[in-house]
Amino acid sequence: FEKDIDKEYWPYLYKGWGSLFSLEIPEEFVRAMHVEGYVPQEYKKYLYEGFGVGLSFKDIKQAVEIINRVSPAYRQYCYIGLGEQLGCGYKNDPRALSEMLRNIDSSYQRYVLDGIAEGKRER
Repeated sequence: FEKDIDKEYWPYLYKGWGSLFSLEIPEEFVRAMHVEGYVPQEYKKYLYEGFGVGLSFKDIKQAVEIINRVSPAYRQYCYIGLGEQLGCGYKNDPRALSEMLRNIDSSYQRYVLDGIAEGKRER
């Protein structure tokens, strides 16, 4: 289906597509990982960012558990997407953002912070 869309827009396409999956539902997680196999390698990071955007940040511990099920090669992109959601939802509440960050492994916090900065800019 992406063949009908100019290639310059493919990153947005795959990110948006990734955000449509409800990874909290086990069947959706399996389906998302199946779909990932059909995404061209150079666009997979955008799909995974979309997965992170689609996660519910209201239960940050559950979001982290789900991201930890993703291949380590792509986890950072999920955290960037999750950070975007946090940046949008809590951009005026630095205390809440700080509290959420405490639930994320320190090796991934920089990716969340990158996403938060992006989320604050977008909205």
